[in-house]
Amino acid sequence: MLGFGTGAQAVLPGAFWAEFYGTRHIGAIKSAAAAVMVFGSAVGPGISGLLIDRGVDFPDQMLGIAAYLGLAGLLAALGVRRAARLLPAPDALARAA
Repeated sequence: MLGFGTGAQAVLPGAFWAEFYGTRHIGAIKSAAAAVMVFGSAVGPGISGLLIDRGVDFPDQMLGIAAYLGLAGLLAALGVRRAARLLPAPDALARAA
C-alpha cells in the first residue's frame, strides 16, 4: 500500500490539476499546493505537541486524524464529482481539436 500510495501521489496530482484547471497556470497551481503542504507539515507537529501537553495521548490523536482524513477524502470526492459535471464531455474536446 505504501508503494501504491507513493507512486500515485507522484503522478496523479499533476494529471488532476492539468485536467481540471488546464495547463496554462500549472506552475502557479503546483507552487500553491507545495506551499500548503509545507505549511501543514510545519503546523501539524505544533498542534500535536499542544494536544500532548493538554493530556491527549498520541494514539488517541490518531483516531481524530483518521476521522479528519476520512472527511477530507469524502469532501474531495464530492468536489471532484461536482467539478466533473462542469467539464466538457470528452467527445466535445475531441471534436474541438
